[in-house]
Amino acid sequence: MSTTIVLVLLHALEACLWAFLYLLLPGHAGLDSFHEAFYFSIVTITTLGYGDITLTAPWHILSGVEGMIGIVVFGLTTAILFAAIQNSWKMKTPPD
Repeated sequence: MSTTIVLVLLHALEACLWAFLYLLLPGHAGLDSFHEAFYFSIVTITTLGYGDITLTAPWHILSGVEGMIGIVVFGLTTAILFAAIQNSWKMKTPPD
């Protein structure tokens, strides 16, 4: 359970970093606040892609890059959780 919590917090931190990046871009890439940037980042990194908020034209590709990175990072998270579960099962299984 602790592994899951740590990984979720790391994903939230990653979304925060992307949100800060968006706000550092000229014109805030069309985003009005940190809340809007964080929401956009979460929707993009999880590849939900609601489309209710978009970046301004010069930054469209950056959101695609965030989505591709999100796919990879969530795949790694799945692998880490699977390995953690396997290790916990090995520790509980009596030796032959």
